[in-house]
Amino acid sequence: MRYTTLLLLSALIWISPLGAQTLPTEEWNETDNLPRYLTPSEMERLDEIGKGFQRSSAPEGLVRSIAEFERMEGALIRFPLGIPVALVAAMSEHVKVYTLVSGNWQQNQATNTFTNGGVNMENVVFITAPTNSIWTRDYGPWYIATEDDKIEIVDFIYNRPRASDNNVPIAVAEATDIHHYSMDLVHCGGNFMADGLGIGASTDLVEEENGFDLDRILENMWDFLGVHTYHITEDAQGEYIRHIDTWAKFLDVDKILIAEVPELHPRYHVYEYIAEYYANQISSYGTPFEVYRVYSPQGQPYTNSLILNERVYVPITNSPWDEEALKVYREAMPGYDVRGFTGSWISTDALHCRVKDMADRHMLYIEHKPLAKSMAYRDTISLVADIIPYSGADLVTDSLYLFSSINDQPYDTILLESLTDRSFKADIVLSPGDTSLSYYFYAVDESSKTSYWPLVGKDGARQTAFTYEPDIRFDLDTIIFSYEDIDFIEREVVFTNHTPTMVAIDSIILEKNVNFPLQIFESPENGATLSAAASQSIALGLSLDEMNDWTIEKEAKLKVYSGSMMRSVPVIWIPIESTSALGALDIKDNQLSIFPNPVDHLLNVSMSGDVDSTGMWQIIDIHGKLHFSSREVGQSLRNNTFTLDIGNKLKAGTYILQFADRSGTIWHGSFIKN
Repeated sequence: MRYTTLLLLSALIWISPLGAQTLPTEEWNETDNLPRYLTPSEMERLDEIGKGFQRSSAPEGLVRSIAEFERMEGALIRFPLGIPVALVAAMSEHVKVYTLVSGNWQQNQATNTFTNGGVNMENVVFITAPTNSIWTRDYGPWYIATEDDKIEIVDFIYNRPRASDNNVPIAVAEATDIHHYSMDLVHCGGNFMADGLGIGASTDLVEEENGFDLDRILENMWDFLGVHTYHITEDAQGEYIRHIDTWAKFLDVDKILIAEVPELHPRYHVYEYIAEYYANQISSYGTPFEVYRVYSPQGQPYTNSLILNERVYVPITNSPWDEEALKVYREAMPGYDVRGFTGSWISTDALHCRVKDMADRHMLYIEHKPLAKSMAYRDTISLVADIIPYSGADLVTDSLYLFSSINDQPYDTILLESLTDRSFKADIVLSPGDTSLSYYFYAVDESSKTSYWPLVGKDGARQTAFTYEPDIRFDLDTIIFSYEDIDFIEREVVFTNHTPTMVAIDSIILEKNVNFPLQIFESPENGATLSAAASQSIALGLSLDEMNDWTIEKEAKLKVYSGSMMRSVPVIWIPIESTSALGALDIKDNQLSIFPNPVDHLLNVSMSGDVDSTGMWQIIDIHGKLHFSSREVGQSLRNNTFTLDIGNKLKAGTYILQFADRSGTIWHGSFIKN
């Protein structure tokens, strides 16, 4: 288990003791409609918090705390309402609205209000349980998935001395026939969020409320909720409530939304410090969190939203920044239906505080660790998903699919292959040049439950871009210069992009000794790009009249850089020496033309000038070492042409072929052996 905390400079933070107030402290007489903050009488009864609480045994085996963005069957609210009826009506379009009422009289009131407000009454379920306040988020049940594939409830010690509110998790468990556990930890729903895979987050209020007993906090979070990594930060908002949902929200396993305030705001540096902290933390997908920011210059409670299946309900305040806030959600959560609702919202209390999501007891759960957004190309990619039917029904194995789209083409359907009774995979075969992949999973069980991963299916498909290591190749293995009776020698060098996608040429460099008067004569500018299979030429120039000693071999390297790739080709000056054995050379008049070049085993040699039919040929390497000498030319010399069979006698490299006839005239030419 790993415990993670963020410590800010004390100069940036003022931490109030438990119960310290920044709101009015007048007495509150409505015991069934208590305020968000602690009343003066409650301040005197703090010792009642947790009194008589009985801790249960923890669930057996591994558990996981269910995230808000997983499949939900309903939403928990209370009546009298703390939310607009229009929001109740919207939720009733697609989930059950579980409504807490104190008895029949209140239920009748709620029915009339809902009916008049356009609520779908077929999706309303009443639970008779008295309440003290409207904040079902804070005191409502927490949901877990157990190792034996059950959805169950975890109760906790509500951090208010409000007996009716504190009893709600048990009342919900009984009404929905779900087993519940009791966790010996003071907490509240507004100060806890989970990613569904073992990461949780809260403000340091949880430490203060539990006597700074970190060992006990972490033990409870692991045993009852499966939280192995618990991010506990200072409260960014610096208000009395100190709940994380007033300024932050998990939008997905690897996405977090954090409020943003103006630079002149007294808490600006705290918000920025925490945003940077999360940007450097690793999500359960093994990648850093994507941090989204929503601008709240006047404390607009935009993060205090509710994710309910494919919809996101966002509190808005008729401010100029509402539309921008909704836009941030749509960008962060493609495929979701994002809706704004006005209400009696304040910066410390809005929509999320007053509605509690309720996990689908029979959800068909798909778990998958997605590919990175960018990865190196490979021929085959295997995608594995675990599929768990919490309904207890069997999976319909011929209806488990991966949908994939390569290069934005129409989606292909791939039937998943079974690895175990709950683990499945699909292989995607790629071709060189493929640049992107979009994909999502689909599953069906025999209870007729269907599910997608991501939850919104195709509209939220995960996308991966493929990268290629640039592959630049020169047309020659070696660039050879040799003495000619001219002042300036120019050679054209060609390189080709063998990468199946476009590559950028960062730089072209010639590395040489200062005594080698070689220069790049013509070259594409740095920063040029080459499309797939495209070629580019470079002209190299050698000035012989600046050569300090042309009888000595000289070497250079021509290098092309693209990203982390570097390709080079050697550039060599081969001197032709006058010796008593070979006599003086008239290079201009006595050249050998060798083709093809590079060669495999047969050299076709053409000679210029008057040639005697007999003579001796030699093959030497660029360092002057003699490899072969013979008086036989293979085939008869006809029309100044002969064929030479070198077989496998030479290793790959660059060589000089020299031929001397009986008169002492010498011809020469260079070739490359493959």
